Amino acid sequence: MLDTDTKRRIDTARDILVDKMPDPKSQVEQITIALIHKFMDDSCEIQPYTR
Repeated sequence: MLDTDTKRRIDTARDILVDKMPDPKSQVEQITIALIHKFMDDSCEIQPYTR
């Protein structure tokens, strides 16, 4: 389940993309990329990359 903050971010991204990209496939692709970036950012905050 999505928490309210994540759902709000997805809704905001979708609203922005609807104006920029009318094709639903492109919208899904961009939202997926945004979620991947968010996941990677969150995982770096939890466990920093070390060499």
